[in-house]
Amino acid sequence: MSVGQIFNLASSGIIYFLAARTDRGHLNDSIVPQQEPLTTPGVDGVRWRLVFNQYERTELYTVVDATNFADAIKKKKLAEEFNGALCRVDLVSNSVEYTNRNVHVEAVRATIFPGPAVGEGATGTAHLVILFSLMPTEF
Repeated sequence: MSVGQIFNLASSGIIYFLAARTDRGHLNDSIVPQQEPLTTPGVDGVRWRLVFNQYERTELYTVVDATNFADAIKKKKLAEEFNGALCRVDLVSNSVEYTNRNVHVEAVRATIFPGPAVGEGATGTAHLVILFSLMPTEF
């Protein structure tokens, strides 16, 4: 049983999550305008110019089950290959499925823990906690 997955579009690697958490329960979908100040010498005040719009960055905290410690090492290496890649992220939150395509993985930090993960669906003797920093690219 998993609550989500991340799929690397380039290498076809896939990681299933036992648990996944963001601040909102899904990837941030609010668009943030990026602006720059405009000033004119001799004129008081500042005006702002819209440069572009983009999504907010999302920190996705995940728990990944591993059969044993060697499998956890293999999954850690796989997770680190996601750094800089375009991915598809599928999450289930409150029985609602969220699919985000073309999500850029800005950073990956994976930590291996011996011992099973505690929770439903955990069957292995080791687990990983992986932090993904994600930026959706499609509007």
